[in-house]
Amino acid sequence: KTKWGSCSRRSASIRLNTDLAKKPRECLEYIVVHEMVHLLEPTHNTRFTDLMDQFMPGWRQYRELLSRLPVRHENWSTESRVFNSGPKGLNYQADERQKLPSRLL
Repeated sequence: KTKWGSCSRRSASIRLNTDLAKKPRECLEYIVVHEMVHLLEPTHNTRFTDLMDQFMPGWRQYRELLSRLPVRHENWSTESRVFNSGPKGLNYQADERQKLPSRLL
């Protein structure tokens, strides 16, 4: 089972799996709402599902969609792509991806 997100009630913060950026926007929104609801209700009980229904009707279909999608899906085309990173906007070509610092992958 993939961990798409987590939250800390103590710091009132959420963390998201960066692979969500490659998924449909609705899946990202579902995980954000899911984690934000955990700030109100820590367990997956009836109150949790009621809050999910209130804040995101139809959330179950997005959960199902996300569970059917591959965890990692990379489709790098042969054309070059540029990645910008950092305050100086360092540029990297897609074929130089292996040279990127691991924090950027």
